[in-house]
Amino acid sequence: MNSRNSQATKQQSSAVNLALPSPLFINFSTGGKGGVGKSFFVRLLYQYYLDQGFPVEGFEGDVRTPDFAGIYQEIRKAGNGIHFSEDENQATAPNMILNTVIKRKVNAVVNLPAAVDLAFEKWLEVSPVLDLSQANGIQLVKWFVVTGEYDSAQCLHVSLKLFGHLIPHVIVKNRKLKDWSYFDSDQDTQALIREHNCKVIDLPSLNVLIAGTILRKRLRYDEALSYQGENYEVTEQSTVRSLLRSTYQAIESTGFVPNSNVVISGSGNGKSN
Repeated sequence: MNSRNSQATKQQSSAVNLALPSPLFINFSTGGKGGVGKSFFVRLLYQYYLDQGFPVEGFEGDVRTPDFAGIYQEIRKAGNGIHFSEDENQATAPNMILNTVIKRKVNAVVNLPAAVDLAFEKWLEVSPVLDLSQANGIQLVKWFVVTGEYDSAQCLHVSLKLFGHLIPHVIVKNRKLKDWSYFDSDQDTQALIREHNCKVIDLPSLNVLIAGTILRKRLRYDEALSYQGENYEVTEQSTVRSLLRSTYQAIESTGFVPNSNVVISGSGNGKSN
C-alpha cells in the first residue's frame, strides 16, 4: 500500500473511531462489607457526573443505611430505591436500573449494600443484564472500595472470582487507612488484580471534622463548597474542593467515564460461574 492510501486508511479509521458513540455507564459502588468508605465514594462518583454535565440517575441499593439517597434527595424522590435479593421471585427488581439507562439514555450510579454478592449473582442469572448491556452500548463497572485490611481483601477476592471475568473492576484504595503493607504484598490479592487487569486508584482521605459535618448536615458535595457554619468556613470549603479535584482526576484516569472511547468489555453470556 502506498503512503497516500495508507494515510487515507488511517484518516478513515480515525473518522470511524470519532463517530462511535461514547458508551453509557452503569457504575456499581461496592466494598463487600460495611465501613470501607463505599458511600463516601459513591457520592463523589455521582457528583462527578453532575459536575461534568453527564446525564445520570442515582440508585440506592443500601436500604439499611441509605446515605446516598438521604443526601442526594432526587434519588429518593424519583423512587430509585433498589432491593437486591437472592429470592428468584424478587431477583429481577434491579432490572429497573438497566431499563432506565436504556430508555432514558442516561448513565447510572448505584450504591450497593454490603454482602450483596449472592444477590447480585442471582440478578445476573435470571436477567439478561450482560447481553442487553452489550447490545445497547452500556459498560458495567464495579468500583470496589478497599481498606487494605485482610477482610477487605477477602471481599475483593470473592467479587473478582465471581464477576471479574464479566464486569471490569476498579480497585479504590481508601487512603483514610494508612497501612497498606498487607494488601500490597499479599500475593493472592495482587495476582487476582493482575489476572483481571483491574485499574487501581486512590481515594483521598478527608478530615474527620469536615466529613462529619457533611454527614450531620446532610450536605451534597456541591453544597459543601459553599456551606458555612461552626468549624466550617473558607478553609474547609477549599479542602472539599481539593478532594473533588483529586478524586475526579483519579476517576478519569481509569478511562471508565463518558467520552473516553472505552471499548465495551465483559462477557455477553449472561451467566456467572
